[in-house]
Amino acid sequence: MVVGVLANPQKEPLFSAAERRTLLIEATKEIPGVDVMVFEGLTVELARRLEAQVIVRGLRAILDYDYEVQMALMNRQLAGEIETLFMLTASRYSHLSSTLVKQISTLHAPLAEMVPPAVALALEERARRIGEKGGR
Repeated sequence: MVVGVLANPQKEPLFSAAERRTLLIEATKEIPGVDVMVFEGLTVELARRLEAQVIVRGLRAILDYDYEVQMALMNRQLAGEIETLFMLTASRYSHLSSTLVKQISTLHAPLAEMVPPAVALALEERARRIGEKGGR
């Protein structure tokens, strides 16, 4: 299984693509056969390069569904040989979003029940540094 980390120059994430890759490697280290790679461009193009047959996408809530179906249909048009599989999140995580987790981290609330330990530590450290600088 390959976990793709999109390096999107149009977005300004809290962590760089390389940092997100490192965090994902740590979070998945106990799962055999997982490779984490940074990529640019379309997910279906990465899937083609890797000769993948399926793209797995997660759904948290109904709001995700509309967007993800549009994406899956576009991917099917671009690469009809690649299927999209949707997986529902566990209900205890369905309310989470990266925005909410980042906001909570800046308020120094506990994150242990929301994200893997390495991610919690990285968020806490980043929030501390942002607080010291008064910005990014």
